[in-house]
Amino acid sequence: MKLGIDVYHIDRLIDWSLAKTRFPFAFIKASEYQIDPLFNEQWVAAKGHVLRGAYHFFRPLVNAQNAANMFCDILGDDLGEIEPAIDLEVFDGVTDLLERAKIFVDTVYARTGKKCIIYTNSDVLFSAGAGKKTIWLFWKYGWLREHRLWLAAPTNESNTFEYAIKVFNGEAVFNWPSPPPPFDKIHFLQWTWYGVPELVPGYYVGEYHKLQVDWNFAADGELGELPPVDPPPQGEPMKGTVITASLKVRTAPVDGAVIGGLSLNDLVEADRKENGWWHLTMIRGVATVGENWSYEGATQGYIRTDSDVPPTGLPIIHIHQLYSADGYPDKIIDEEWIPNA
Repeated sequence: MKLGIDVYHIDRLIDWSLAKTRFPFAFIKASEYQIDPLFNEQWVAAKGHVLRGAYHFFRPLVNAQNAANMFCDILGDDLGEIEPAIDLEVFDGVTDLLERAKIFVDTVYARTGKKCIIYTNSDVLFSAGAGKKTIWLFWKYGWLREHRLWLAAPTNESNTFEYAIKVFNGEAVFNWPSPPPPFDKIHFLQWTWYGVPELVPGYYVGEYHKLQVDWNFAADGELGELPPVDPPPQGEPMKGTVITASLKVRTAPVDGAVIGGLSLNDLVEADRKENGWWHLTMIRGVATVGENWSYEGATQGYIRTDSDVPPTGLPIIHIHQLYSADGYPDKIIDEEWIPNA
């Protein structure tokens, strides 16, 4: 079994280059009434590091077809490496939850060719009518078996930090439950809501951090291989000047760990910019190591873009005009080399 997490904006941006060492897959919330505020950044940051699945928190009173189209529009061409998922855990007063959910998953299938993973729990299935073992209900909700099941099934024992730590360290084994009707297999299992943030490499554990994280298992054989990812696009080299009193340097945009700071009039260079975040390659004339990101501000109020940086490895030629005693100009040429990064 493989260990994974599920996150939404409250979990903040994760350094997935670190998280992948213990958590090779993740479900990331994409939408509910609208797009999750951190989805785009989290989705892009996780790509190439973990196997990603996006999920939609289903609100039954919202038109299911419209919700599915919004979900698909948010994902665009990047559907992730795990099928999209629908989160079924609230009724909002309706009595036909599964009928509405079927409209959603059918719309997603028509748009993407992917059958949604169903996230739910035994109580929801039973209350919706699908969890009763009758031939008629088994036939009525048989369409659910065409989808992989992501079951929420924490126990009183597993919903403690102590037990979660033991399982994480291999000191205890979580007993895999039986699948609830009408499903015949559990493909993904949310087994505790008490995962310890400090045990998730790259998870934000600063001031006011979330105290617990959802941990999941993937059954053996349920995960594919991580596909190769194209390297990030290299834009035109840039240089700039810090025009604010202080500015944080992070390991990733938005909520990456703070690893340094910039001060007023510091000179920086970058090889690209993503959503206003500079990927720094030089700080005060010193080459950076690893990932270094700083935000230029919504209106470039933190970093001012200066003139273009010449390509690395090429000389800058300074030509000085000096006049000798005979009155004719003599050219003196000196060269300054920018070393390769």
